[in-house]
Amino acid sequence: MSELWDYTNTKDAGTAYVRDVLFPIIKKYSKVQQLHYGHTHGFERGTIQSDHPDGDFRIICGGGSGGYLDTWAPGENHDFNEITTSISNYVFQILEIDIANKSWQNQAFSLGTLDLPKNGVIIDSWYKKMNQPAPNTPYIENIETLNEYVQVNTSQFEGVDSLMSVQIQVVDGTQNNEVVFDTLIQKVNIYGVDPSQKPMDLNKDNNIYTTNLPIRFFNTQSNYLKTRYRDNNLKWSNWSDSFHYSTTGLSDISKTETEDILYQNFPNPFSRSTTIKYISDGFNKITFRFYDINYRLILEQNEGLKPKGIYILNYIGEDLKNGVYFYEMISGSRTSVKSMIKIN
Repeated sequence: MSELWDYTNTKDAGTAYVRDVLFPIIKKYSKVQQLHYGHTHGFERGTIQSDHPDGDFRIICGGGSGGYLDTWAPGENHDFNEITTSISNYVFQILEIDIANKSWQNQAFSLGTLDLPKNGVIIDSWYKKMNQPAPNTPYIENIETLNEYVQVNTSQFEGVDSLMSVQIQVVDGTQNNEVVFDTLIQKVNIYGVDPSQKPMDLNKDNNIYTTNLPIRFFNTQSNYLKTRYRDNNLKWSNWSDSFHYSTTGLSDISKTETEDILYQNFPNPFSRSTTIKYISDGFNKITFRFYDINYRLILEQNEGLKPKGIYILNYIGEDLKNGVYFYEMISGSRTSVKSMIKIN
């Protein structure tokens, strides 16, 4: 698999063979740490998801320093989601293994290009620490409907390492919990060059905690979403609790300019009570519903027809157990859902 060298799919010993034949075999084994192959004239690093927990392994494509570099050119490159760094430089690598601490570190040093030579500058570094704990379990904060997309907002990363990837699955709640959509979002994607020939991170300005999913994947009225995080040590968190999302009234939402706005509760987390701010468009009755983590209804509160303006709802939850809860604002055919956390 190569982004710089994708056009050389020879169906035998080329990149297609590595991607379609070798990877499925290697994924069956849990002890694989890293696969080096070539021979693109450049440097590429990616990660392949394993069939085993904590079995993901890195792929490094490099070498061929005796020839011309593979360039960024129309029709000769391909942006693979599994590969997060591709740099068309002459590169050498140093791998250091610490057997006592069950860890290793790999660095890539650039010699630049023929036009812009460099003197062994570090351009990439990665590692594996076998004894390091996995990230904390994330959660879905809220879900919003935005015309042709469903926006999923997830919690901030928590752990001893740093965030690499976010995985989100959509489960059809009416068909035996079938996964109907599975997406993997990378925090970094170094692909291509800018006008000054410097590598570009295509995801630099993206908010990895906000994901827009095409609304066509939500083809039933009852859907459940869950997420998990992978850190740069290639360890996955546990899956989050399922977040229920209903598409009832979805067609009306996409055709109507929504003026009702639901804000995040404050404080959050809360111990006894919390306030919820919302804006009414003045045309529909407002109803709030509160649910537990399994989307069981706890309370329904009718706010009635409110004139257009900003309002505050005070929610008393002192009798609730610690955990994640959801609150939903219903205005006509439009709904907005957010999560909140109860702690002692």
